[in-house]
Amino acid sequence: PPVPRFPPRRRAGRAFGGAAGRAPRLMRMGILKSLDYAVSLALQIGIILITVIVVASMSLQICSRYFIKLPFLGLDEFTGHAAVWFYMLGAAFAASKSDHIKADLLEILKIPPKIQFVLSLAASLLSIVIACFMIVWSYKYVLWSISRSEATPSLRIPTVYFQVAILVGAILMFVYFIKEFFLRAHHRQKFVKEEYESLVTTYPDEAPAVEDKP
Repeated sequence: PPVPRFPPRRRAGRAFGGAAGRAPRLMRMGILKSLDYAVSLALQIGIILITVIVVASMSLQICSRYFIKLPFLGLDEFTGHAAVWFYMLGAAFAASKSDHIKADLLEILKIPPKIQFVLSLAASLLSIVIACFMIVWSYKYVLWSISRSEATPSLRIPTVYFQVAILVGAILMFVYFIKEFFLRAHHRQKFVKEEYESLVTTYPDEAPAVEDKP
């Protein structure tokens, strides 16, 4: 009878080594996903808390002016400055979900999906550059505010507590724009397919004329 052949040990070791090499990569991906989830959860909690604080302060301001006839000193400036955190955290959260405001003129102009993909990457790069400028500008602005010891006129709250929201939001948007760029570059075929299906749905009579069908 034929002698059974067993695979060489070096092959088994190589396969085991490949699996062992993938383990740290999977672990890093798991850590990044957990970190992304934690930051997203913190953004949602922060937005909810700031919304409650701003709405409560505005309601108190309205009641004090029209019912008690005794406005609270400094409540206006606190509400306006606290809203800066709401705006910047909201912008960062929208960037994390790719729900920021954008004009989908490419679909209206019926540009081929592959060209749309290139333009979307260019738009992501432009967003990254703008976020970089925001980081540099807001960092200098925070340092300038600290050097001048700025404070609100009535409550004398240091304005750096509110101005640092611009820096935090810019950093978060920069990170999420980089993530969006690499995800788009990695899932190129999926992006082109989705854009072509969108063209077929929007313009069923003219969709066959699209040359860059995936």
